[in-house]
Amino acid sequence: MSPRNTRSRLLVVAVPALAIAAAIATVALSGAAVTWPAMKTIPAVAQSTLRRSLEKAAGLVPPPEKPYVLDSEGAKLEIDPRAPWDPTSRIWTRPGRATAELYYETPGDRPEASAEERELLGPIEVSIELNGESRLADLGSEGGTPRILPLRDAVVVEISTIVPGSAEERVASMTPRQSAFRPAALTMFIGDPRTEAGIRSALKRGSDPPSALGRARNPATLRLISIHLHGPKEPIEVLAQRIPAASLRALLSR
Repeated sequence: MSPRNTRSRLLVVAVPALAIAAAIATVALSGAAVTWPAMKTIPAVAQSTLRRSLEKAAGLVPPPEKPYVLDSEGAKLEIDPRAPWDPTSRIWTRPGRATAELYYETPGDRPEASAEERELLGPIEVSIELNGESRLADLGSEGGTPRILPLRDAVVVEISTIVPGSAEERVASMTPRQSAFRPAALTMFIGDPRTEAGIRSALKRGSDPPSALGRARNPATLRLISIHLHGPKEPIEVLAQRIPAASLRALLSR
């Protein structure tokens, strides 16, 4: 390659670089600095409000039916101490998040369940999430195709956690009773009518709904409650039917 051609290539690269640098300098001089949301600590008062909301929501979710018992050592409540803050508009770009996790199992020495039932009744994990994202891709990662359960007054999505492939053959070989207790994941979304309608429409399209959270002046604002159930299919479906969606919806911010 000749020296002349090399210089030409260098000039072609250098000119855009100089133009970009000049543009950045112009923006800086004009005071039009570009800012992005940054994580900021949620005030203690708002964190306390989030905790109270989480405790109320967790208190409304009933335990699974017998013979399940709560593993108190596995229970935990977590309040995210930070949320994204827009320093330009001085507003939270989404409200704070909080999660409660409960773990239920069947004790081996309880007379309520037979040996067969204890074999079928695997543990049940219950997670209550405040202001989480309603990403359907996360639900799909569990294994099967999401489907809406016909429960009144709530959007409930169920997915079989039997992954495609050889596991499907195992399901086909199960007895009806074994199939009723195969592993599954179920999520109940509690939001305003527009949010729940958007989640239903997204499921039909197979796409993610728009975020239901939005910007908030108060980081303790409650806009979406998600309840995740993991465990044997029949027991978690029965549990979902007992969850008081209307009472949980009353906790949402107006």
